[in-house]
This record gives sequence, C-alpha cells and structure tokens, in this order.
Amino acid sequence: MLRLASVVIVSSLWLLTSSCGRKEDPAPELEGRWDATRASVDHYDFYNHSTTHNDYSYQPGEQYLVFNGLQCEEHQSIQGVPPMTVFAYSRQGDTLVFTNPTISASLQKRAILEHTKTTLRLRYKIVLGTSGHSFLNEVTYTRP
Repeated sequence: MLRLASVVIVSSLWLLTSSCGRKEDPAPELEGRWDATRASVDHYDFYNHSTTHNDYSYQPGEQYLVFNGLQCEEHQSIQGVPPMTVFAYSRQGDTLVFTNPTISASLQKRAILEHTKTTLRLRYKIVLGTSGHSFLNEVTYTRP
C-alpha cells in the first residue's frame, strides 16, 4: 500500500511539473523595414529538373521590404523591375500571403522559413507563364 501511494505521489508531481512548462515567446513583429542581405535562386526547366543555382548578396538599400499595418512595400533597385510594389498582406501560419492584381499568382505566397527579431527568411516560387520554367527563390532579410 505504501508503495502504491509513493507511485501515485511521484506520478502526480511529475505530471504537475511537466504541465507547468515555460511559456513560448510571442512571435516577433513583422512591422518595419527588412533589408535583403542574400538570396539563392534555383532555376527549373519544363520537366522540373534543376538547371542552375545562383547565390546573390545585396548591398544595403538595394532591396528591402517595409511592413506597415496590413500593407507591405517591396523596394528594389534592379534594372527593368519597378522600384516599388505595394501589396496588401496577411500572415497565415508560416506563410505570408500578398495580394496585388498586377503580380502573378506564384508570387503571392511566400513561406516563412525563419523569423526572429532580426532575421526573416522567405522562400517562394516564380512560374514563368505557360513555359513551365520556374525559379525557386530563398531570400534572407535582416534588421538591426
């Protein structure tokens, strides 16, 4: 009987201490400016075979995102690309959903691979029209 009481007490204490775990920190805010620091781009052909891989690094101010309320501005200084695109956005779990009728559907969802106070890493796929060619982009953004 004493042994049964000991097992019950030890089990109760274990259950009590395991249920009082540390609370998770709230997710960091997206609000503010995020500067692109590096990117990797994989090109896929019509048959979804990887054909090339390129790594890029960005100079400060060359490409960045600004989250403000329910809007995101994407700024870039790449020749032939509009200098700023404005999106409405929402966060659905680990996905950012951008809304802008002037962009392709493939750009509208960006997976969040990492999100800390100072780092935001996104992955998204760009499909080139009906050719079947695509690019898988992974971009790392930072802020102080």
